Amino acid sequence: MLNYSIKDFDGIKILEVSGIFNSKATDMFRQMVQRIVERESIMINLEHISMITSAGLNILIELSFFAKEQEKRIIYLWPTDEILEMVETLEVYNYLIFADSLEEGQVKISAFT
Repeated sequence: MLNYSIKDFDGIKILEVSGIFNSKATDMFRQMVQRIVERESIMINLEHISMITSAGLNILIELSFFAKEQEKRIIYLWPTDEILEMVETLEVYNYLIFADSLEEGQVKISAFT
């Protein structure tokens, strides 16, 4: 099960995500993120993801492309080692923007939009 809540940091929405990110969790998550990204760039905190499948990673990539089409960005905060290993193995690093702090994420939103 995927759990999430929304916080604010200096006017930027941060989506706090935890749990298992698999095919069962993707549809509702995708729709919610798309509604937000239609209006503004966001940061998604991945540090509490206990497991991610290839379907979950695929949604993160699709959402990044969707954000770019909207002239917005999604910054993925604090990805777990499992996520980074999967990203490197599948060679999809260029499709995602990662940050290790809220401030870095804020700078990347400004730089990429």
